[in-house]
Amino acid sequence: MEHLRELSEELGVSKVFAAAAFDHICTFEVKLNLFQRHIEEKNLTDFPALREVVDELKQQNKEDQKIFDPDRYQMVICRLQKEFERHFKDLRFIKKDLELFSNPFNFKPEYAPISVRVELTKLQANTNLWNEYRVKDLGQFYAGLSAESYPIIKGVACKVASLFDSNQICEKAFSYLTRNQHTLSQPLTDEHLQALFRVATTEMEPGWDDLVRERNESNP
Repeated sequence: MEHLRELSEELGVSKVFAAAAFDHICTFEVKLNLFQRHIEEKNLTDFPALREVVDELKQQNKEDQKIFDPDRYQMVICRLQKEFERHFKDLRFIKKDLELFSNPFNFKPEYAPISVRVELTKLQANTNLWNEYRVKDLGQFYAGLSAESYPIIKGVACKVASLFDSNQICEKAFSYLTRNQHTLSQPLTDEHLQALFRVATTEMEPGWDDLVRERNESNP
């Protein structure tokens, strides 16, 4: 549970791309495989609380097999692995897009979708873009990437960047939308929905002083 709590905290961090969240998930799945091997070897290094209990019981009872049964704990980890596989299966369908988005200069073109290979090869050969990639965060890098020169890569970036990185954002957006839907007497148009989602999923601070000043100037 402590390992799961750490993962939950990592996934709860906002203002990161979904690709980074998927990295945390993949890393945890590697840990689960390692835990399986350690349990099979009766190595409890990763489970200090369990190790403490087992050591204490060993002092009272010399029959180790009755004290610690690896199969019992391996079954628990196996169920957890299956839950992870089921819960995050949608992300696995776009795994290549996530990897391409997060590390375009190290992604091997032969592993990329056929439609993006030419653009990716051209991107990786561009020294200026490589320098920009090193000094900017991913959002800034893709925002400045030419849509004319790299339309397919830009499209992949927009798709991945638009994914919610945290369920907290989803809950916040849904709650905000529901609250406004009940408050407004008129049906919500597509334009209203777009504006509401923009407000709910970003942290833009309105320039109230500028808005009031412009309003006063237009209505003297």
